[in-house]
Amino acid sequence: MASIQKAHWLFKERYNKTNSNHYRDFSPIQIDQFLTDATHQFIEEFAFPECINKDLT
Repeated sequence: MASIQKAHWLFKERYNKTNSNHYRDFSPIQIDQFLTDATHQFIEEFAFPECINKDLT
């Protein structure tokens, strides 16, 4: 698994691909929250797909 510093760097690189500084900078706390939320969503969707299908029916 990537280190926290690498995850932050990748987030910033991918969020502002053109390096135009069009988007505001996120604080480290905000980046941590985005990464945590995305991780939880990923785990819920791929580890427990049957739970998602029950919600749709």
